[in-house]
Amino acid sequence: MADISATFHEGEEKKIASWKFWAIFPGLCLTTILIALESTILATALPTIVSELHSSSLSVWAINAYTLTFTAVQPLFGQCADFFGRKPTLMTALSLFLVGSGVCGAAKNTAMLVAGRAVQGLGGGGLSILPALVVCDLVALKERAKYQIIILGSFSLGMFVGPVGEQAISICRSPSETALHPSR
Repeated sequence: MADISATFHEGEEKKIASWKFWAIFPGLCLTTILIALESTILATALPTIVSELHSSSLSVWAINAYTLTFTAVQPLFGQCADFFGRKPTLMTALSLFLVGSGVCGAAKNTAMLVAGRAVQGLGGGGLSILPALVVCDLVALKERAKYQIIILGSFSLGMFVGPVGEQAISICRSPSETALHPSR
């Protein structure tokens, strides 16, 4: 198998067997798909969530809490990845994201939903920046665009599947509601 050389910060080169190199990408793509799904599903599901939680006035915080924490922690996750390594930092971000998702799924009121979205945003900020850092570590600058497009392609897939999937789930959950008649 062909080897791929990666240039690291110190200028050293490291040979990575191609199967090991390509084994990393499904995980990176999956984390990117999770971020894209989370960004799009809530936008289409928010009216249903607001009506079930009876929280029209605070519903804007379900989106804002995620966006604020998502944006605020990206530089922090970049520094943590430098200090602690990419893998532990990625696992921490994924854990935060999944815990936040669990809290959102179990939310009985708006405050719990907003808190879950804030925790989810903490993890999401890390999951958005870390795949790019991993690719930068593994691939030389000349080759980097080829591999970044794989990760960005998975993001675009998640952005497309999110609203379509949410609409399919809502139709299956309540057959009387359709995409053409969302007010029912």
